[in-house]
Amino acid sequence: MSGISEGINSVEYYDDFWEPLLPQGYQEIVARAVPPLDFDSKKQLYFCLSDSPIFLDDGYLSFQLDMESGKKCYMLGAKQLSIEWQDNPNYWEWGHTLKSRFPQVCILKDVCWLAIHGKIASMMLSGYTTYVAYLVFRTTSNSRGLSVPAKTTVNFHGVKIETENVYLQRPEAREIWQENDRFPHRRKDGWMEIKLGEFINYNDEDAGEIEMAFDEVKHLNWKRGLIVEGIELRPKSTSTDQYSPFVNHTYTHKQRENEMINEGASRSELPKSRQPLELQERHQPGILSLSFLQKILWKCTKTNKIRN
Repeated sequence: MSGISEGINSVEYYDDFWEPLLPQGYQEIVARAVPPLDFDSKKQLYFCLSDSPIFLDDGYLSFQLDMESGKKCYMLGAKQLSIEWQDNPNYWEWGHTLKSRFPQVCILKDVCWLAIHGKIASMMLSGYTTYVAYLVFRTTSNSRGLSVPAKTTVNFHGVKIETENVYLQRPEAREIWQENDRFPHRRKDGWMEIKLGEFINYNDEDAGEIEMAFDEVKHLNWKRGLIVEGIELRPKSTSTDQYSPFVNHTYTHKQRENEMINEGASRSELPKSRQPLELQERHQPGILSLSFLQKILWKCTKTNKIRN
């Protein structure tokens, strides 16, 4: 393990190591950042992009690099969305809350026709990646009319996926709940999110736009007290999710180190010709594969990020 640590320490300052960890097209992301990013090395840039969201263009589009997968994550702020009647002060108002990452959020006063739509160019996302889109919101203490079933839609490349029985609030009458009902979950940042749908972005070239929607235009009951922060797109994860209420994030750095040691010990018992390439390289002094270093970097930085 000490040899691995020495290998990481010897390369972590060099741009040649950190460059492949940055997302494709990162130069454009840096150019669009507001305020401009302050970094002196590719390592600093990597942590600028992965530590917390940065803002692009007019400040209503946020970007963050998912450290586990290395994929791009975006959130479209409410100002970037198309919300029915959003500019009519009788129905919606724009306001600021310290709990939001964006300067303004859209606050529902009273409306019966609730339609929230957003879109993003596919070329902005990581290629060959399954993405999940979420509506991110809060509700006020005097909210009402939000516990009715709605419909969500994700439309990409001619494929439209619709989901019925999607709720912003759980109905109080549990007897009307159905097995396929979809309810929101609380994120680690305190906001709520409801899944709009998922899609596969097969490449990072211009393949059109992904359209996402939340619509409740059937019951037409009066609704109020919804605070819309935006729509977030992040890679689908089969293991962990930074906002999932079902994942336990209590691993310590020492536990992860022990897991790596135990994994290496058990796999090293194999004949060298049958060992994974990363383990073969581990036995060669001074040689570490990029994929192996990436795995170690993610495991070590998941809870205690490398800092100088």
